[in-house]
Amino acid sequence: MIRKAAAEDISFVEEIYNEITSNEEIIKFTQWMKGLYPTVLTAQKSFEEGTLFVSEDDGVITGAVILNHEQPEEYKKLKWNIEAEGEKVLVIHTLCIKPSFSKMGLGQKFIIFAENYAKELGCTTIRLDTNDKNIPGANLYKKMGYNHVGNADFNFQGLKYQNLKCFDKIL
Repeated sequence: MIRKAAAEDISFVEEIYNEITSNEEIIKFTQWMKGLYPTVLTAQKSFEEGTLFVSEDDGVITGAVILNHEQPEEYKKLKWNIEAEGEKVLVIHTLCIKPSFSKMGLGQKFIIFAENYAKELGCTTIRLDTNDKNIPGANLYKKMGYNHVGNADFNFQGLKYQNLKCFDKIL
């Protein structure tokens, strides 16, 4: 089940962030940095904004995602497949799965959930980005019908630049 996060979910989401940023096999696919991004503050802020969603299996939080209309500044450099701004664009941020629940189709379920949520909001497109080394993520997005619109250098947390693959899907 995927649902809006509750206040009591925040610590579990933080645990997932910490598991991922502490795992050398996983971290090579992300631009994430332990203690910098994502953190409990990331989860808290998105919860307060009503944009944090979690997956739950038998009372265990198994994954999380942030769904909002906030497009990074770097998105302006790209040629998207449809012109859209503001509330017409749903952006997928910080999609993560608890490592012990990976390879169980949860990423795909989150994408389907995001698409349905975007349609409910009246969005015309979904946009997202992922580290250029995240081959599994890029393959998932392509499999789900997302178009690779290009790569861009993103200023990650004001500390370093990361080359990210950007994708969109017209709804």
